[in-house]
Amino acid sequence: MQERGVFITLEGIDGSGKSTVANLLEVLALQDGRMRCVTTMEPTDGPTGKLIRDKLEGRSPIESNEALQRLFIEDRLEHVNDFIRPHLKRGYLVISDRY
Repeated sequence: MQERGVFITLEGIDGSGKSTVANLLEVLALQDGRMRCVTTMEPTDGPTGKLIRDKLEGRSPIESNEALQRLFIEDRLEHVNDFIRPHLKRGYLVISDRY
């Protein structure tokens, strides 16, 4: 039987408490001890996510809305394939600040 994890995503406007709730959920899950837990966020801290943040924070120009959207798609694909799916397959609780 394959282990299966749980994926929880928290959505809301900036400053609404998503990161605080994610941290509290992680603490509760770790105290409970029945499931391993990781937290993550989007845009990610990976190369594509960092590029998105640079653009959104004005450190790098945004060429077009379409180009920015392609970066979000690329970041999501990397995130799902390299982080979320592998952790879920190993039975982790994955808590995401935005998805």
